[in-house]
Amino acid sequence: MAGADDDIEKLLREVEGALGTGSAGAVQPAQSAPSTQKATTSGFSEALPRATAVGVVWGVGVGGVFFVLPFVHSISGAIGAFVTGFSVSLVGRLRR
Repeated sequence: MAGADDDIEKLLREVEGALGTGSAGAVQPAQSAPSTQKATTSGFSEALPRATAVGVVWGVGVGGVFFVLPFVHSISGAIGAFVTGFSVSLVGRLRR
């Protein structure tokens, strides 16, 4: 049974070392975060191409399905799917 306790202590030391906690168990202070304005601008510029691609994929998909259906106009469905996919993807990326 003593061997199991030694294994647990060894595992706890490895975890503390990986997490960067000191020998006393004190948590290291967090580094300062970058400016919120800079992070938002960077996040927007990174999210815009991905949101556009998501909107295009959904627009083409819905437009293709609506093109087959005779009672629905495909362009309105495609535009609606693009706007929805674009906005959901953009807002989802910016909230992270």
